[in-house]
This record gives sequence, structure tokens and C-alpha cells, in this order.
Amino acid sequence: MKLLTRWLREHLDTALTDEALLERFALLGIEVEDVRDLGEGLRDHVVVGEITQVEPHPRLSHLRVAHTHIGTETLELVSAAPNVRPGIRVAVALPGARLPSGEKIEVRTFEGIPSRGMLLSEAELELAEASEGILELPPDLEVGASPLSYLERDGLWVDLYITPNRPDLMGVRGLARELALLEGELLPVNLDFPTDTSISALPVHVEDPEDCAFYLGATVEGVASVPSPPVFRYRLALVGIPSYSLPVDLTNYVLLEMGHPLHAFDADQLEGGIVVRRAHPEEKLQTLDEQERTLDPSLLIIADHRKPVALAGVLGGRESGVQEGTRRILLESAVFAPPLIREAVLRFGLSTEAARRFERGMTVSSAKEAASRFLHLLHQHQRTVRIAPPVVVGSEPEPRTLVFRTSRFHRIAGVHLDGKELEQVLRRLAPDVKPHAQGWEVLLPSHRVDLHREEDLIEEVLRLVGYDRIPAEPEQGSSFVGYRPPRDRNVHPLLQGLGYTRVVSVEFASEEEVRPFAPSERWVRIANPLGERYRYLRTSLIPGLLQAVRRNLHARQPWIALYEVGTVFLWKNPESLPEEPARLAVVLSGSGETRPHAGILRPDFWEIRAVLDMLVERFGLSLRWEKDKPDFLREGSRFTLGDLPGWIGELSTPLLRRFEIKQPVYALEWTLPPHLTPLRTFRNIPTFPEARRDVSLLVEKRKRYAELRDLLWKERTEHLTHIQLVDVYEGDPLPPDRRSLTFALTYLAPDRTLTDEEVDREFWTLIERLRAKGLTIRGV
Repeated sequence: MKLLTRWLREHLDTALTDEALLERFALLGIEVEDVRDLGEGLRDHVVVGEITQVEPHPRLSHLRVAHTHIGTETLELVSAAPNVRPGIRVAVALPGARLPSGEKIEVRTFEGIPSRGMLLSEAELELAEASEGILELPPDLEVGASPLSYLERDGLWVDLYITPNRPDLMGVRGLARELALLEGELLPVNLDFPTDTSISALPVHVEDPEDCAFYLGATVEGVASVPSPPVFRYRLALVGIPSYSLPVDLTNYVLLEMGHPLHAFDADQLEGGIVVRRAHPEEKLQTLDEQERTLDPSLLIIADHRKPVALAGVLGGRESGVQEGTRRILLESAVFAPPLIREAVLRFGLSTEAARRFERGMTVSSAKEAASRFLHLLHQHQRTVRIAPPVVVGSEPEPRTLVFRTSRFHRIAGVHLDGKELEQVLRRLAPDVKPHAQGWEVLLPSHRVDLHREEDLIEEVLRLVGYDRIPAEPEQGSSFVGYRPPRDRNVHPLLQGLGYTRVVSVEFASEEEVRPFAPSERWVRIANPLGERYRYLRTSLIPGLLQAVRRNLHARQPWIALYEVGTVFLWKNPESLPEEPARLAVVLSGSGETRPHAGILRPDFWEIRAVLDMLVERFGLSLRWEKDKPDFLREGSRFTLGDLPGWIGELSTPLLRRFEIKQPVYALEWTLPPHLTPLRTFRNIPTFPEARRDVSLLVEKRKRYAELRDLLWKERTEHLTHIQLVDVYEGDPLPPDRRSLTFALTYLAPDRTLTDEEVDREFWTLIERLRAKGLTIRGV
């Protein structure tokens, strides 16, 4: 669920900062997956300007010079935009600004004319997919002031993970209502709209109330498919939804705001009215994505009296959609059976914003509120519309009540709260709380479809008072059943000591995420997935890590070093349960900017290879290289470490493109053994200095590094303690089939300082042994 904190504050009266609001989400158990400051790079560097004079560029005919007043001075800005003209107010990016694309604004010279900034378009601010000219601001904006508030870029963009049992949190208002349980006050929202009884409303018929418990159809005349006001277009753009026209944009806007999906039909394309029914065998429907789909009776559709016009709760039909010439619409707001929505999603591989909400379960009250909100906003921005009284089929279910027993709460919760505090918390949750002989009778709020039992209410009370109120007490028992240490307990200190951060990702995956890592006969498919994104169990840990890499790149992290230890799932054969091997996966990526404590450094293959070497050294495992590499690697190899398979290398460009990653990512994945014990838990820090010597070997390109390393180690002398590859060189003046590998050799004695003579004697002994093996020494 994408959220703009600026939008949230229209529904929640609070003095908390945006950062404090995110902390409240965590306290409520709502996971914040990603955060972006929408004003980053723009704040203090983008101002309102007024163009006072425009001149043609003296040497470049396609450019013009706009003299732009920004309050304190007048700048000369060079632009090719066709709408540059005197008298308009514009958004000016000053030198030092960084645009959302990452482009940094500097003084640029165009054939002798310096441009001390940039006139911005909506596309450059990521407020539109494309722009034909610069952004024209309203004339009432103050020159020299910041336009970020008008541009909806003065808050945070937040990506929240909403659990499947909380469909009420799939909208801005629902999130505001949830936050109001802890902080602030939920503000009223205007749902008023006028109706005109002289307008003929299209009739609605629902064949089976089990399929569609509620349907509201509102006929609206006098609609114009005009562009939406900036507030709608900009908010939709910032959460990734393109703008079409006011009626269509409002359905998307209200879906995000109120959390309930809507659909607008071109009423003139509907014959006889609306019928909600199961599809007939072999019926056809061309949906908005221009795909013709064959239907059957397992699917719920919206039809008129002749043909299907929409796949209920998932996607509208192309012919009945709102077009440029649409003047009369039918607004749909309904409650569909979640299993039927899941069936359509799985059948056609569709996962829309509407389907993601309907398959969780919507309520009649949310359907009514969303429809009223749409009609209010449409009338507010198009006064010419005339709205017929909505046609409603179905009604709200009877209110649900639960008895909350004080004694049961204290027995289950493990914390004692007095009756007054319990009643206060329950009144924050529910609209009506009445005293009961054993506690209270609670009228459940209609939007909380997840509350079914007394235990649910107990959990809600604990969530609001804070789990930290539960005292920690050690478990007691009469017997000791033993303890088996986890297989990965020695892996975490190793990876974290190397600077890697642990990631824990979900075990569900899409087909796109399982396909590169295992053949289709080994995929484990889920019988009742939550959606297309969660159809399979993962076959590799890499997709989850790449999702984390993408989020870190969006947050402009210069150095990304992540790892995960987890289970993957693979069918062995149809007669047995899937295999569940535990694996270790590591990914590394960076932009070449400053790495913490290490200056400017760009990661490469050898950084990730160091992890593999450390596993060999720390756990005493044998390493054997295979001759092939997986298809999802650009460069790399398979290996066997401790008799278990793995791979290492640079991930391929097509794989990275699926995750919107445009820079190299290095990775390894290895199947963990049941037990992984270090060779030793500690070693003494050397008290005597090391001595280093370098040797460069000229070898054939087909010669493997591992063979050379093993040979050096086999021929080592007494005090040689460490061998490290420090350089690889190819090119002139070397022959085309040769490369030079430079190794750093470390000599150390545990009881004394080695003399140069001793080190040289051992070093040259090794050199002679290498020459005797037929190796060419290029340099020492």
C-alpha cells in the first residue's frame, strides 16, 4: 500500500512529525517496507519564478532565453520548451538541486549563454509520464516561495505491507483511522452530493446474493472527460498510477483514499442495465488491457442485457470503459465474494489494485462511503453533472457483538489492567461498549472484518496498550528436552563481521521469480495463493534479496551488502513431499560512491569471492569448482563446498532488469549442511610483524585460479601463512592467450620477528619450486 503523508494529514489531525507517524505504524504492527522523502534534492533548491522576458538564443534557433524573476534576483534560463512565454509562473530548479531521476542541476553553458538553473516540467518532477512543455504554476503562488506543497512533494512517500486480514487498511482513510487509535483525531470527510430525481437510473439485477452481497449503481449525466486537477494527477502519479481523465482518475483516487474499489462504465454502451451473474460457457470479453478472454461459469462478471462488460472486481471491459466522448456514466460500488475474485486472478494472471482489495474482503459500509466520496468530488469539480438517486441491491449485515470478559483477558494476556483502562481502550476500538456482568458487550465496528472471537478483541487491547506491558517471565517445566543449535548460528557472526546485513524475506514468489532458478517440474505451487505475486514457494533466496537491493537503491544507498539464511522448496517427485533445503545467499552491489570506513570503492567479483574463501577458511571445507555456470549469471561458476552445491558470480542483465536494477550485482548461493562448526573459536593476535612478498605468474587464460592457489599452498615453506590474489592483468604486451596473476604472500613467525634474509630465502625457495613445475615468473 503506497501512502503519501501529506494526503494522510487531510484525514488525521495530529501534531506528530512524519517520522513519528512511521513509528506509530510500527507500534500498531504495520510494517514499513520503504520510505522516500519526496522533497529530497528539491527542498531549498526549487522555487517559484515568473518569466518576465523571453529572447531567442543568438546561435541555437531551437532554444530561447527566459529572464526569470525568483524573488531575490532575475536569472537567465535556457529552454527549448514551446510554452515558454512572459507572464507565467514556473518551477525553477537552482544549481545544487537533484531531480527525482538523480540528475543534478548545475550551471550549463549553451553556445556562450550560461543557464543558471532549469525550468522544470511535470515529467522531470515525476508528476506525469511525459510533458510537452514546462510546468505552468498558478498565478497566485508567491514568487521566490517553494512550490513543493502545490506539487505534493513536501512529505514522505511510504510503502506499507498490509497483512491479508486487514483490508480496512488498504486506503488512506483506513490508515488514518488506525493511527487515530494511538494519536490524533480522525477528521470528517465530506460525502455529500445532490441528486436529481428527473434522471432515469439504469436498473441493476444481481442473480445470486452469495456472489455479490451488495451493489450500488449511480447514473450520472453531464460528465466531461476533461483532465483532472493537479492534486489528483500528482498524487496518482507519485504512487505510480497514470492520469486519464477526471471520471477515471477519480475512481483510482477514491480507491486509494477510501480503500474500496470503484468502476465507471460508459452508460450509453450498456444495453438495458446491469446484471451481476456468472459467465456463460465460452462467452468472450475484451478487457481494458485489450486482451480477449474466454469465460466460463466459475467466473463472476458484470453484464448488460446482451453481453459481458467487466470481469467483476478485477478489470473492466474495453467497449464499456469511459472514453473521451463519454457524457453519461454508471458508477459501480459493490461487494463481491473473495473466492470468485481469486479464481479470476489465478485464471488470467491479473493482479489489479481492485482485485487485491476484493480478494481480502470488502464491506457494505466501505462501498457506500466510496461511492458517496466519488460523487461528492465529481460534483465539486464538475458542477454541470446531474446525479440520479443511486440504485442499491442488498443491505448492510446485522451489527456483530462480542462479550469481552475481564477474567479471560487477565488469564490469556498475562498482564493486569484495571477495569477503567480496559474500558477506555475498548471505546477507542468500537463505536458502542456496554457494561456486562462479566465485563463489556462490544459492538464491533463494521470495517473490522478480522474480528470474530473474544481472543481477537484481547489481542487488539494488547496491541493498543503495548506489548511491552506484558511482563517477561521465564518458562518453567519438569523436564529438559534438550537443545539442538540451529545450523546457521555460526554463519551470522561471520557474515555480519564482513559487513553484510541480514535480510528476512517472504517464502512466497511469483512465476517470474522461480523460473530462473529451477525447472518447472520442481516448482511448488500454492493451492490458494493470496495473489499472482504469491503463487509459488521460492526456489532461491536471490529474488527476495534483489527486492531488498532495489529498495536500497531507491533510498540512494551507495554500498549494499546483504545476506539471508532460509529455506527453499523444490519438488523431488510426485510421490513425496517437496525438499526443503536450507541455503545461504549473499548479494553485493554499489554505485562506486563512498563506502563506510573505506573511502571510494566499487564492489567487484573478488569482494563476493572473499565470502566464499572465508567459509572455506572458517569451517575447514573443501572447495571444488565445476566447469559450468547457471544461465542467470553473466559471469561466474558453480562449485561444491563441503560436498554441497552452490554458485557464485555476477547476475545477468535480464534477471536484474526484472527487478529494475541497472547496476552490477554480485551474488552467491550455497546449500547449508546440517552442522557447520568452526575449525577453531579463536586464535591469538600476532605479536610479531608480518612480511610480504609479491609474485606475478604468467599463465594461460584457461588456467583456473583455484589450481594456482592450491599449488602455491602445496609448495609453501614453513612461515608462509596467507596467500591472496591482488591483481589480474590482460593485454599488451602480454600474448592474447595469456594473463598475469599477482599473488601477495604473507610470512609470519609466532615467536619472533623474521629477518629479511629468512623471508627472502623462503620466498626464493618457493619461486624455484614453481619454476620446476613449469610456471613462468613474470615478476617478483
